[in-house]
Amino acid sequence: MAAGTGAAGVRLSGGVDDEDRLEHDTKVGDWVWLRVRHRTPLSLPTVTSGKLRPPYYGPYQVVEVVNVIIIRL
Repeated sequence: MAAGTGAAGVRLSGGVDDEDRLEHDTKVGDWVWLRVRHRTPLSLPTVTSGKLRPPYYGPYQVVEVVNVIIIRL
């Protein structure tokens, strides 16, 4: 282990902070906006790139809620 990575390892080993997560009650039939941060899939329209890219795509209708994390659009 390299010097200086011990603190990061301790911080990352705790997992995701649950207090920072927002609870959502997304149901089938709701309309949602999709946020893509780094890589835009080829199936989404490419309006422009870089800073002028839209922050959200949609709206898309929820088809199925598999669990808290996975939602099919």
